[in-house]
Amino acid sequence: MFAPVRQPLALRTSFPPGLLVSTAAVSVMFTATPFLLPELGRHFGVSTAALGWYSAAQVATFAVASFGAGRLLAPSHRLLVVSGVVFAIANVASIFAGGFWLLVGVRGLAGLASGTVNWIAWGQAARKPAAMGRVAAIGPMAATIGALAFGPLIAWAGYRAVFAAVAVVGGLAVLLPAAIDSGEPVGRSVSDSNSNRVLLVAAGLLTLFASSAFVFLGIRLEGLDAAPWVLSIAMAGNALAGYLGTRRTAKRAWVWFVLIGACAAVAFVPVLVWPVVIAVWTWGFAFWMGIPRLLRLLEERSDRPGERTGDAQGLMAVGRILGPIMGGSLEGLGGFIMVGTVAAFGVTAAGSMVAGVERQRTRAGR
Repeated sequence: MFAPVRQPLALRTSFPPGLLVSTAAVSVMFTATPFLLPELGRHFGVSTAALGWYSAAQVATFAVASFGAGRLLAPSHRLLVVSGVVFAIANVASIFAGGFWLLVGVRGLAGLASGTVNWIAWGQAARKPAAMGRVAAIGPMAATIGALAFGPLIAWAGYRAVFAAVAVVGGLAVLLPAAIDSGEPVGRSVSDSNSNRVLLVAAGLLTLFASSAFVFLGIRLEGLDAAPWVLSIAMAGNALAGYLGTRRTAKRAWVWFVLIGACAAVAFVPVLVWPVVIAVWTWGFAFWMGIPRLLRLLEERSDRPGERTGDAQGLMAVGRILGPIMGGSLEGLGGFIMVGTVAAFGVTAAGSMVAGVERQRTRAGR
């Protein structure tokens, strides 16, 4: 909606629309979390630390699916459709969940389905190098729309309307054509590149520390007495900046990791609203400059296309599982100043690991 029309059309003609909309549905689901958490906390009367389990549950099963599907299953259209149907059903069930912990369990089912869908989509993109950036662009595009829509939608119809909207997107994806290039399960046969292992750990650490702060942005802005529309502007700008990042090719990944760390500090340490918003916008651009470059680095030392896609998505999901729990605990100990400080140092440490790999490979290529 907020990207040039020619861009979605180019995506449609170069990559199956069913896969693109499936990827968009996953992005919209995760975009919804910062908007939902304050509402869920009020509705169910649970603490910030307890709210962290909402995100942890859906990302935990996302990680299981990313690891397990890549190792044990072969991509197929049938698997995509089944996963899409389960995804839609789980979001419909979330509308009717009568208790917080029941809702957490249902979100685990949604995470399992979304992890499988995401693995299929990114695995297919890895087979077509030119499609990698285009598939990456779909997530921020969908997140931009979601970020602008979710605030008004919650104000108008309540948090349940968000789950309904996500279910509709997931259901639409099932109805669209999606040709899948089949292949054998990866199993245990992967390249023995030590530098790839370092990159995978760095990816996990990035999302661990970044998500420990990012998922609580709604609560953070609410604590600064920001109007509800400010979160929508912040998240929409984050997603739109991320889209702009996917349209460029980074020469180095580590620089963008370090910038994310700086954004975490600015977003959670000062007590002014607009520095938070600007930091969130910058965060989106930096993330989508760094992550595609990181995935390309993994492909450089892989034996076959998409070999480490599931591993990368899985470890990043593990980071998102533990991050909200860690962030909620840190907030209880020292407030959001502690959350932002720890996140900044952690993300910067991940960036230093990536810098070491990039430096080593540059020297080896001389």
